[in-house]
Amino acid sequence: MNKGADVLVATSDSDSDNYLAQFLNEQNISFFRGPLDDVLKRYTLACEHLDESDLIVRLTADNVFPDGAFINEIANYALHHGLQYCSTDQEMNGLPYGLGCEVFTVRLLRKANRAAISAYEREHVTPWMRKESPNTYLYQNDLSISHLRCTLDTLEDYLSLQNIFAGINNPIEIPWQALCQILSEAPSAKMHHGLNNNRENCTMTLGTAQLGIPYGVTNDQGLMPEEEAIDLIQMAIKEGVNTFDCARGYGLAEHRLGKGVLNQPHVKVITKLSPFVDADQSASFYKEFVKASIYQSCRELQRQTLDTLMLHRFWQYQTPAIKEELLSLKANGVIKSLGVSVNSVEEAKQALKEQEFDCIQMPFNLLDWRWREQDFQDCINDKNGKTIFVRSVYLQGLFASPIELWPNKFKETGKELIKQLTEITIGFKRKSIKDLCMSYVRSQSWIHHIVVGCLSKSQLAENMDLFNEPVLSSVECVQIEKLLPKLPEHFLNPTLW
Repeated sequence: MNKGADVLVATSDSDSDNYLAQFLNEQNISFFRGPLDDVLKRYTLACEHLDESDLIVRLTADNVFPDGAFINEIANYALHHGLQYCSTDQEMNGLPYGLGCEVFTVRLLRKANRAAISAYEREHVTPWMRKESPNTYLYQNDLSISHLRCTLDTLEDYLSLQNIFAGINNPIEIPWQALCQILSEAPSAKMHHGLNNNRENCTMTLGTAQLGIPYGVTNDQGLMPEEEAIDLIQMAIKEGVNTFDCARGYGLAEHRLGKGVLNQPHVKVITKLSPFVDADQSASFYKEFVKASIYQSCRELQRQTLDTLMLHRFWQYQTPAIKEELLSLKANGVIKSLGVSVNSVEEAKQALKEQEFDCIQMPFNLLDWRWREQDFQDCINDKNGKTIFVRSVYLQGLFASPIELWPNKFKETGKELIKQLTEITIGFKRKSIKDLCMSYVRSQSWIHHIVVGCLSKSQLAENMDLFNEPVLSSVECVQIEKLLPKLPEHFLNPTLW
């Protein structure tokens, strides 16, 4: 760094990083090569020679604004207060998206390497540390430009940053505050739509069922044309969405998603095992079924491996032959992360106990009282590092649609329900019923990702804007829950419709 600190580039031992290693060697920049996907292990191996009390500063390659002064400020704060871990926070510090820093001790790094279980924790290095030792450096940035973006994830980001640095004669010595000032004044400054909701671990995942089938009980538009679907996918990526939820059972969705995210390895894709199989087949049939489903997903998504595979039906994992084949494919690197999509509280509770699952997806919304029951809350509080995705925030679009589009059997209930939700929306000063529903779900600390489907670019932009709204406080959530009716399960569970 420009203040004299030692720099080590921790890259992977994959052949794809050979050119980078060659370049670093030519520039006399120290580097270490380790596992491609287990980045936590890579960090630990790279720091084997350090003492446990030594402090590590973590910067990612897409984070180009920090300088030595910025890093020293956070590191000195951690040292002065005896912290094991400390980081900046984009919203709290008023920093643009992509400008940040984490510092932690070697002791905590080694502890995380021993304790972290999920693929998410091991790929992203610090999630386990943040749970163990959460500390934020409360730097106050007078510019308050958290609505802007300075990360380097896409071609558009690169062109924007190229314009920022074009007129700078000495990019090594320019202070980070000066870069932020230029960013705030630049006509090309790219807006960042939040998506991390003031909580780093709760992000928007774009659901793709609507892109491949005429999905949703209130969908009056039919199947989206392919060109529109691909445009929507690419718009989402440009605006900061980097995770997509798909499935073999979503018709054309995998094929369209494969075209939309082609050659963008930073984009993570979740897909699901085909649900179209009977529950009384032979073991050999199930094994061939699993391989065929995964092969078809890889082909349609145009990927050699799957970032995350979820089972579309919980019973599939309770079938020994399916479970055995999935674990074999994961061990061989075909599947990086394994999860399950559940439909009921009982399924979720069982899935949370399964050590092999890295992630779980479940339905959840403002009115679904089943997930607030104490037995589920006890289970979710002990989720063993699993990443939690929730879907159906608007109950398959009901809460986001006029009553005329509701199924006839729900219209009478719906009229009174919309009246109640409107009163709560006004009483708690939310922008809309959609905002009320989304802010309630975003406020749940146990949720990491919210899967949201969209039928148009305008819907996508609207949902992104909702992620910029403040979340409800825990007190507000309790107050709202007391005002909500207790609806029957056949209304809350779309599989019973």
